[in-house]
Amino acid sequence: MSEEQWEAGLEKMEQTVELNPKSHQAYGNIGLCLIQLKRIDEARGKLQTALEISPDYAFAKHNLENIEGYNDETFPTDHEVVIVDSNRENEMQWLGKGV
Repeated sequence: MSEEQWEAGLEKMEQTVELNPKSHQAYGNIGLCLIQLKRIDEARGKLQTALEISPDYAFAKHNLENIEGYNDETFPTDHEVVIVDSNRENEMQWLGKGV
């Protein structure tokens, strides 16, 4: 996906959080978008928020592990964490098709 697509996805997920501040999937996907945009410090915070809401959320745990030890300046430019939450409802929101 291009940077513009990740930015668009980020915007959609931020809108989802405004509507449902307890959506751990939305926070997890915001974290993923931020990782892809190399905004690691912000991503870490969003993934941690997802885990505060849902402590067993494997998607957020996995992506936090993938960015462990990195920050915005040290994250490799060729490193991609492309893990998509398999929740069908979240997938439909991500694609902008509503639920």
